[in-house]
Amino acid sequence: VDPPSNNNNNNSGGDNSNASQVSLVCCQTTAGPLSIAVHPSWAPLGAQRFLAMVRDDYFSSQVPFMRCLTKMLCQFGIAGDPKVN
Repeated sequence: VDPPSNNNNNNSGGDNSNASQVSLVCCQTTAGPLSIAVHPSWAPLGAQRFLAMVRDDYFSSQVPFMRCLTKMLCQFGIAGDPKVN
């Protein structure tokens, strides 16, 4: 993943030049490949947190998907490795 860099956590009207940059996260799952398009302009804090978790290898262990709606959303659970949580 190549997420936008955001060195400050202030989303209160500062420079939002990376807000329109979409990051693509590609995953291998037991059901096949999964591509996730992350749109920071849709949910800046959620996108920032998700991309930080990707960079920190949170998803390198078995993480169950609880619910997936095609072309809409996926909810995921806790990491398969308890030390990660």
